[in-house]
Amino acid sequence: MNSRLAAVLVVLLVWAVIYLPALGSIAIKGEEGRRILPAIGMLQTGNYIVPEVGGNPYFRKPPLVNWLVAASFRIFGVRNEWTARLPSAVVVLAVAVAFVTVARASLGPGGSIIAALIWMTNIGMMEKGRLIEIEALYVSLCGLAIIFDRVCRGLAYERVAASYSPCAFRRVSNHAGDFRGVGYSVLVQHDDTRSGSEVV
Repeated sequence: MNSRLAAVLVVLLVWAVIYLPALGSIAIKGEEGRRILPAIGMLQTGNYIVPEVGGNPYFRKPPLVNWLVAASFRIFGVRNEWTARLPSAVVVLAVAVAFVTVARASLGPGGSIIAALIWMTNIGMMEKGRLIEIEALYVSLCGLAIIFDRVCRGLAYERVAASYSPCAFRRVSNHAGDFRGVGYSVLVQHDDTRSGSEVV
């Protein structure tokens, strides 16, 4: 068994232990009803465009969470707390799997699994990831966007370097002059020996 598959299995096991037990036994609380009722309305009316609560259009929150709950209800054929909350738990899992698969190249095998475990065991994520609230969904989508952005940028820089194969390229990560905090800086230097020009 390769180490990537082993990392995914570890992530799945930890996720299942943390997020699945008693997922449906907690009573609906907070704003969960405002996520569930539009999903039920979508299934009853067939109108998946305009979320409704009590027959009135509900435009206060984006409908993605309602669509996911409706999809969960339709897939499992049951409308209960467990099926309503499962989409939140699944998006948390998606980010953890992205850490150990997609981000593995930049974080390394150990760093990627540590990042995934930190992500899943964060107290706020454990709380919101077990409720059908928008926080877990949209924080997870942002996490996935950051992971894929980092990987795509790395691939783009590699393709640029490969397209100038006779040239010398230098890449500097974590440059001290990078004041963006979360980001990283990349310096690509191109020395063309024929014309003496330099592109930075």
